[in-house]
Amino acid sequence: MKTFVALLLLALCLTIATDVQAQVPGTTGPSSRVLSLDAVTFDNPMTRTERLLVCGGAEMQGTPIAGNASGGGTSGSITIAGIPATAKVVEATLWWTVLTNSDEASQTGKSITFAGSPVTGTQVGFSGGATPCFPQANTVAWKADVTSLVSSPGNGIYAVSGFPGGNQILGANFTEGTTLKIVWQDEGVPLKWDVRYEGLAVSTSPGVTLTQTLTGFTANASGPVSATWYPVIGNGQVAPENLFFAGSASALDFSNDALLKGQTSEFAAQTCSYSDIGLTECYWDDRAPDVSAAIGNGSTLATVSYQVTADCHDFVAMQLVVSAEPGLADTICSVGSTYVDIQCPPGGTYKNHGAYMQCVAHAAEVFLASVAVPGARVVCEDIQSCIVNPKARSNVGKP
Repeated sequence: MKTFVALLLLALCLTIATDVQAQVPGTTGPSSRVLSLDAVTFDNPMTRTERLLVCGGAEMQGTPIAGNASGGGTSGSITIAGIPATAKVVEATLWWTVLTNSDEASQTGKSITFAGSPVTGTQVGFSGGATPCFPQANTVAWKADVTSLVSSPGNGIYAVSGFPGGNQILGANFTEGTTLKIVWQDEGVPLKWDVRYEGLAVSTSPGVTLTQTLTGFTANASGPVSATWYPVIGNGQVAPENLFFAGSASALDFSNDALLKGQTSEFAAQTCSYSDIGLTECYWDDRAPDVSAAIGNGSTLATVSYQVTADCHDFVAMQLVVSAEPGLADTICSVGSTYVDIQCPPGGTYKNHGAYMQCVAHAAEVFLASVAVPGARVVCEDIQSCIVNPKARSNVGKP
């Protein structure tokens, strides 16, 4: 047996067994392989699940659930602000984690309510026998695509409810928190890479390490680089840990930083409460730090390194948004125009100009979704317009 090292467990004088195992995602999907925590090493536990090129940006905020006394430990709200009024929502994703004594088959926490509508989650991962230094037995992470429930531009207050557990730490279920991330596009905004990684990794004792490599982007070759890291992390509290974000330009030290201290847009650090114990930790983090200084010109890789010293965590998702090469948009426009001409030959036989443009619009969508940059989806009205508009002004299909 070993003594819990988190502040919560120091207060409770609880113990856990050392022979626990955690499931983390492999290349075949969530929870596809088992990693023994005896090795105390998570090597790339997350897999890349999305790669976007978007003329826009992202906004992420979250809130603790169990520590929200006014919500009874089962509900709360998330405030999104700062998205340009002219922006259009590309996608919206909600993540949440539940610490539970129930097994994986129970699907604890799968169904919740977002913005007044029922939402069914998809499991990101299940960590059997491991929690971030909590008395519950297991950790389960969920995500849901809530794009249809978020109106453009995306700013607003989103009510979330129906989470399992309550306003207590020692209950059978404990929902740490939930985070909403919105990706948006807007006319004239520079092109950016947005790569997403997902997969549950739970740290349980001092010395546990996590290393996650983030790829799938190419930063602009010259000029200032902009980059923002969006991690979704549970169980942050005011206790030490080691955390570094490194790129080709430098390594940024977030060790013992506010990034992992349990604070969100709705609750400052140590402002939560529980009905069964006098702790104030919020156990959820939604900060999205600027990591531009770490990403050098032309960089294609970044690495996150974490080590437990006294504060256990569960990592659910990471996204990185990085400025792209300015000339990339022009290149995509040029190649896209040629692709559309091949699919919809200007000299072809069309019933009318409308039939020609119907072919053009479809071909442009296919190109941006899968052909423009293999393995990436291009979401940019400016690029789509530069491909389609010249065709619209042509006389193809006209008498």
